[in-house]
Amino acid sequence: MSSCVICERDLSGQSNLCEYHLMAKKNIEKRYDDWKRALDIPYENYLQELCENDATGRWVKDVADAILAGDVVSAPS
Repeated sequence: MSSCVICERDLSGQSNLCEYHLMAKKNIEKRYDDWKRALDIPYENYLQELCENDATGRWVKDVADAILAGDVVSAPS
């Protein structure tokens, strides 16, 4: 069995992420519309904001970093 590209845990279904990072990725993609409406920022800037925000959780920061690095593919909804 392969492991999460971020943390080496077991994969969740057909994803290349574990269940925790997959949930964080889904939340990142789902919440982008709110940020875009409020701040009118592109997706990359949104990800950078998440990484720099002290209130952002570890799993979300991990995924945002991986998306910015090109290790994880993301398509905001």
